[in-house]
Amino acid sequence: MPVYHDKKRNTYYISASYTVRKGVYKKLVRRGFKRKKDAIRMERILMANIEDSVRKINNMSLILDDLWNDYLNYMKLTGWKEKTAATNTSKYKKHIQPVFGQRNVLQIEKKEIVDFHTKLINQGLCKSSVNGIHAVFSGLYSYINDVYDIDYHPLSKVGFVKFNHEDKKKEIVILETDDFIRFVNAVEGTKMKLIFRTFYSTGLRISELQNLKWTDFKKKSLYIHKITKSKNSYRIVPIDQELNKLLTEFKEKCSKEDLDRLRSSVKLSCNQLFLDVFKVVDHTLPGLVSTAD
Repeated sequence: MPVYHDKKRNTYYISASYTVRKGVYKKLVRRGFKRKKDAIRMERILMANIEDSVRKINNMSLILDDLWNDYLNYMKLTGWKEKTAATNTSKYKKHIQPVFGQRNVLQIEKKEIVDFHTKLINQGLCKSSVNGIHAVFSGLYSYINDVYDIDYHPLSKVGFVKFNHEDKKKEIVILETDDFIRFVNAVEGTKMKLIFRTFYSTGLRISELQNLKWTDFKKKSLYIHKITKSKNSYRIVPIDQELNKLLTEFKEKCSKEDLDRLRSSVKLSCNQLFLDVFKVVDHTLPGLVSTAD
């Protein structure tokens, strides 16, 4: 590491580039030494530290699967709720692990991340979903950088998948009334017909409908209670006359056991049922939503 004289300040400084690993280079500069021998002494100390650090990094077995478990446990202790941990674990195991799980984190390159994004989009994932997976992967790399001081983060160089105007239009798809009637007629069972009918008429989120109780059902409205991070929020959602009639009839004919099961059935059915039903929907089906099984 050469020592230079700064004529303007009349001091000495050291400056050099070094290889962290293949294809990764860094530059180190230290200024303000009044004597040349002080700069030389510091240069020897820094070079010894750099060589030791590079040797340790290159000898580490930083396999992604092993580091994910450490990261998951750390995040559970420092902020992730159980639902967040489960969601991010699912993204990791379903999408990231099959491609990169057994790879050394120092050997994953920028081009591979770009190809990974492209592969996910070609599989049919929307750009929002791809960015959600990217966020989990990037968070893992940030943790590894903090803990192991590797100074290597290929995902930060790639960034998130960018949206254009057309993408934003495609994100929201609202069924027309005729399409919804054909859709809901393809759903089996009064209970599921009623769940989707409530979704369509009120615009409730899945979590809001999951948390509904019969005590929240009034004559012309649904009383929504939602706990947010900062406070409890309440809102009243009006319902139309037909939905009011369907809910009333269903409530009267259900046994207490069926009512207790209604909430748990929502979570099991809503996430995948839209996709499953659309595969078998016959768009020639006429008629209105019926309450009869």
